[in-house]
Amino acid sequence: MQLTSETEAVLNDWVGPETWDSNHPSDRKRFYRLVDQYKKDHGYSMNEPDMRYLIKRKVQAKGRSFGSNQEELVHEYLGVARDILQFSAAVSCSWVSPAR
Repeated sequence: MQLTSETEAVLNDWVGPETWDSNHPSDRKRFYRLVDQYKKDHGYSMNEPDMRYLIKRKVQAKGRSFGSNQEELVHEYLGVARDILQFSAAVSCSWVSPAR
């Protein structure tokens, strides 16, 4: 998966802190920023298996473990991301005014 440098930076901001997997409000906020940046740069669909692999690789590159708890958390987060992206796509279409 090839991300823009902007999306890559925001992804690094999310998984950078050791607490990224704590579900703390600050960590969730960084995750939501990632989804927003991803949508701006890549649109409304995401290859979840590729993103899961990329997140795992980035966490492990920082010398941290990535066990079943992190796998499950990333799976849940990416489900949320999918829902946000689908909602955003639906809402963006609904704001288009019909021709008169």
